[in-house]
Amino acid sequence: MSLRNAFTQGEPIIEIDGNFMEIQNTQHIDGDLKVQLNALSRECFGQDHVAVPNEILYAIVDLDSHIIGAFVSVYIDDFENGYCSIWNVCTSSRFRRRGLMRRLFTIVMTNLERMGAVNIKLHVVHHNPQRDMLMNMYRKYGFEVSGWDKGNMIMTWRRRN
Repeated sequence: MSLRNAFTQGEPIIEIDGNFMEIQNTQHIDGDLKVQLNALSRECFGQDHVAVPNEILYAIVDLDSHIIGAFVSVYIDDFENGYCSIWNVCTSSRFRRRGLMRRLFTIVMTNLERMGAVNIKLHVVHHNPQRDMLMNMYRKYGFEVSGWDKGNMIMTWRRRN
């Protein structure tokens, strides 16, 4: 299945299990969900979440589907060739050191592989206080350092045939 088919055939919001949610077409998020996402984005990045076309958002939610602690934003760069980027990896300070991001990132990587991703890039921002911990986590998922951009490390995962 190509990334395009997996993305366009998916429901806008998919509950993966009781604690995880996949949201496709984030430009249509509104109401309480948008407020929660923006609050967490401001905590992690100092600004509201900016929804873009071809974005999939994965979040940890409570029983009422409120985003409670972490999200990962994935942008599909090239549907046909299976290229995508991970843009925002955020865990609320109230929920750190509980393994939430590791659990969420496992779901993200599993779903991207299932959807046909062959190349995933991400940036590790040089001033992120969690940089070393994140780099170690990414390496466990098979990401390798592939370059630098304005002082930020670029890491890439490639599907192994």
